[in-house]
Amino acid sequence: MRRAPASVHTLIWRQIRVPTAVIAALVVLVVRVGISSYSLSGGARGMVGLRPVIENPAVSALYGRVTSLPNAGAFVEWKMGMFVALAIAMWSALMATRVTRGSEDDGTWDLLVVSRVGRQPALASAMGVLFEAGVAVGAATFLMLVSGGQRTGDSLLYGLAMVGIAWSGAALGLLGAQFFAPRRSASQVALCSIGLLFIVRVLADGSTGNEWLRWVTPFGWLENVGAFHHRAEMWLLRCSRCPSLRRSRRGGSSAPATSVRRGGRVRTARAPRVAAAYALALRLARALGHAWRVDRWARRARSGGWLSHQRPGPAVSD
Repeated sequence: MRRAPASVHTLIWRQIRVPTAVIAALVVLVVRVGISSYSLSGGARGMVGLRPVIENPAVSALYGRVTSLPNAGAFVEWKMGMFVALAIAMWSALMATRVTRGSEDDGTWDLLVVSRVGRQPALASAMGVLFEAGVAVGAATFLMLVSGGQRTGDSLLYGLAMVGIAWSGAALGLLGAQFFAPRRSASQVALCSIGLLFIVRVLADGSTGNEWLRWVTPFGWLENVGAFHHRAEMWLLRCSRCPSLRRSRRGGSSAPATSVRRGGRVRTARAPRVAAAYALALRLARALGHAWRVDRWARRARSGGWLSHQRPGPAVSD
């Protein structure tokens, strides 16, 4: 006889464990095929002939913009990375709508409300499971790259970027589940949002005048990280905001509401609330402006733009 889950966390994991295993296996297979293709093509010497291809704006719009392919990790990131990231984001968004709006539509959460669990701890457990599933997919990416002979630091950076993509997709799924019902409509809105963000990345890479558009899409953040190229770790800050609990200003623990007697009055202490999906989505993009300013400062400092307003006068000789 099949054993019943002992907690809400286990119940939610049981709902998404098969899709999580499938997407992790897909990532492992794609990375393995990419590494093998790079080796069979002659390595870095064999990629010299692809230089006119990677400089083509049409190819850059499809796969992303790179300057060279010095190792297999860079080849995987350029040739397959964007489409793998798109699949991870779509999977994460669908799982988010499944464990939230889907559970509410089929009446599962109605049973939790009348029990000791409650709706808010159930939502917290769902977000925790989505967080763990994203980490699992990122870990599979990291382990496959390391086993393929890639540098540990670059592989770790790329794996963390994939974790951020999964969390971004989950945030969009939670946002769709917050405002739209039933689950079908919420999933459609989340997937359309992900597709729109991917198209924005395509427009950004299609021409040099639209590079700033990469700052407004998670796929652009993944490209700006440059795990196997320039390695700009600060762009991981955009993706490192995960679905989590927000503590209430009036309480610091997750204990249920209790009655406290103060000055002859009985006051009920409110339990901490779980952050709404739209608040989580805004929190994911809260530091976007800071990252943009840091990137602009770095570019100006690297190009000597701080002294661009001071024009040198005519040379005076003795």
